[in-house]
Amino acid sequence: MRLLTGLLFLLCSSYSPPLVQSSRPCPHLCACYEHADLVDCGARGFDRVPSGLPHGTWLLELGKNNLSEVGTRAFTGLWSLRVLVLTNSHIQLIQPQAFFSLSFLEKLDLSWNQLTSLPADFSTSLLALRELRLEHNSLCYIPAYSFKYLDNMEKLDLSYNQLVSFGSGVFRGLSRLRQLYLHNNRLTVVQHGSLDMLPALEILQLSNNNISLIDSDALASLYSLAILTLEGNNLRHLKFKTFVSLHTTATHIQLSGLHKTPQLLLKLFLY
Repeated sequence: MRLLTGLLFLLCSSYSPPLVQSSRPCPHLCACYEHADLVDCGARGFDRVPSGLPHGTWLLELGKNNLSEVGTRAFTGLWSLRVLVLTNSHIQLIQPQAFFSLSFLEKLDLSWNQLTSLPADFSTSLLALRELRLEHNSLCYIPAYSFKYLDNMEKLDLSYNQLVSFGSGVFRGLSRLRQLYLHNNRLTVVQHGSLDMLPALEILQLSNNNISLIDSDALASLYSLAILTLEGNNLRHLKFKTFVSLHTTATHIQLSGLHKTPQLLLKLFLY
């Protein structure tokens, strides 16, 4: 009898109720679900962020629409929002204060859009953001203070853009950043100071750019770096000092494209 009671308890405690559409007000064409506080407005043909979104929304799916821009204070009142998906929605412009009131947002997906720039106040309200996806856009340049308030950021994906350079100290202050993806851009040089104050960074992907120079001390402040990818660049000479300056105990460095030499995987043990 005691065994049967235990089994019933395990079955009940592991049961997750199915998603059931909410009886609360919900924007036309969207689906709002009970229990999960999930609102699905994806692939509904919206040309702007719909109004009337439930204030308790935790996850908002708005991908695969025709938004073209994210307007000022487009998400006002969504204080509980944690995940916002805006992927593949033809977004070309983000207006100032677009994310006003999203101070608890943890994940923002803006991938596969047509963004060429970010507003100067992009990060002002995104104090809790932990993951930002901006891959597959057309960003050419990141202003120096675009990410100023992203103190809790852990993963930043800027791959597959048109980045030639970024403002001095653009990543400064991202003390919790662990993963930075910059591959498949048009970067030409990694300058001293461009990667300062990233003590937690473990993964740095710089492959498939046009990098021909890495300043000797450009990587010196990356105390936790575990993986560095550099293949597919135009590096002809690499100074040994560049890697000696790394203060990690073991860093995997992936190289190729040095005068079309075969891919080389190095493991440096620095004590």
